[in-house]
Amino acid sequence: DKEILQQAINWYRKGFEVQPNEYAGVNLATLLVVSGQDIQTSSELQRICMVLNNLIGKKGALSALEDYWDVATFFEISVLAEDYSKAIQASECMFKLKPPDWYLKSTIGNITLIKRFRKEGIKIQPEEEIFNFWLEYFDNATKEEVGEEIKFPILIWEPTKVFMPSYVTVNNGAEIKSLTIKNECLKCIKNNSLCGQLHQWELTSSMIKSVSTYKRDDRCIFLYVRPSDDFQIYFPNSNWSQRFIELVLVLTQGEEGMITDLDNDLSAGPIEFEYDYDEAGKKVV
Repeated sequence: DKEILQQAINWYRKGFEVQPNEYAGVNLATLLVVSGQDIQTSSELQRICMVLNNLIGKKGALSALEDYWDVATFFEISVLAEDYSKAIQASECMFKLKPPDWYLKSTIGNITLIKRFRKEGIKIQPEEEIFNFWLEYFDNATKEEVGEEIKFPILIWEPTKVFMPSYVTVNNGAEIKSLTIKNECLKCIKNNSLCGQLHQWELTSSMIKSVSTYKRDDRCIFLYVRPSDDFQIYFPNSNWSQRFIELVLVLTQGEEGMITDLDNDLSAGPIEFEYDYDEAGKKVV
């Protein structure tokens, strides 16, 4: 209803003019986009984003912000300005804060409105592809029912101490059961070519040694594979991580040496670690 939309815009506009704040500013900017305004041509939208940037900037560096709504405001401002590189940075900060699902529902609701009513470019920017991954990830985080999904957006904690956006697919219906992990590498997307790093794994059931949960974060699981590799994987919420574990147990059913609980599986005997050796024959730890 255009009349109700205009009333809401007027209400938030008055509130923002009287006392500029993140809540009124973000909602006003979102509604202006819904009404048809564009950041590139609207002086009001540009002014609102500038004021919001100043308000958030006074609170410190993005990585140091501990209040979810401060980070979410930065995230929404970045989306409004079509600065997807900053939106990606904010997404990771939002993930680390582990907000309640209703927080994410509110944020994703605003972003959905912006994307629905804003004129999209003909070609999607590489950063926007990663941003869309994060939207899917956060949307899944708000879901209590996971259904029969076999493909999930995940984050992999890399040895380089960064979170890598990825997808995992469990192919239990295939002739040869397998599990596929594929990274969404921004560098590869930008260059439209492989960057030289390994970004995809095809793991058959016999290659999987064990899967276990992480006590400090119920979104996280560890996947150990042969010969000596492992993945620390973060799902959108605990429902998705549990769904993945169930699928892996079906995938590896009947496989010898599969450990399903590293803490309590005593029947399997002690865990045997694999080491590299130096020239003197000593273990390299």
